[in-house]
Amino acid sequence: MGSSTDCCVGFGKFLAFLAVLTFLIHAASLANPYWLNKEFAAPNPLNPTQILGEVESSIGLLWACTDQDLGIIEDYECESLADVDPDNVADWQWIAAGFGIGALLTNFIGLILSLAIGLSKGPVMRTRAGAIFCYIFSCILFVVPLILFKENKDFTKQVGPLSVTIEYDFDWGFYVSCVADCMFFVMAILHMFTACGMRNANTIV
Repeated sequence: MGSSTDCCVGFGKFLAFLAVLTFLIHAASLANPYWLNKEFAAPNPLNPTQILGEVESSIGLLWACTDQDLGIIEDYECESLADVDPDNVADWQWIAAGFGIGALLTNFIGLILSLAIGLSKGPVMRTRAGAIFCYIFSCILFVVPLILFKENKDFTKQVGPLSVTIEYDFDWGFYVSCVADCMFFVMAILHMFTACGMRNANTIV
């Protein structure tokens, strides 16, 4: 019984490390502006047949960036969602950001509980149950922004007198976010596995 318990406790330390890694990946997915990306030609407003250069637009959960290369004019600018003109921010973007931040908070609580489990030398079933709940809840919350970005990656922007629909492509930040959401699920499963191992070890006579 002792060896089984020691094994589960040792695995708890591994889970604590994995919890830190999960939190860092999740934080990186929220902080980067590269969920969606699009490069398009910038026409001369005085002569639409003339191309001045290229404009690269990147959109993340909390940030939006524009990289303009118009020959003699080069500019790279990033703005947080709160600083962008409200007319250029869709309702679904606010919803996605809210769910993403909510997932970060529950992920942080899961991290604290996982660290407490890793530092403990005894069974901590209630703490582990709390960690399982946090990671399942984080997984559910964070899947909402992923779905919203997938369903709304075509943006309509006003370019002068014209209304232009731009079909964005998924960028690396979106895929990092998918990895983060999968890691929430993995963390919940691993905590469940360890909890079952602890319970079985305590029932062996």
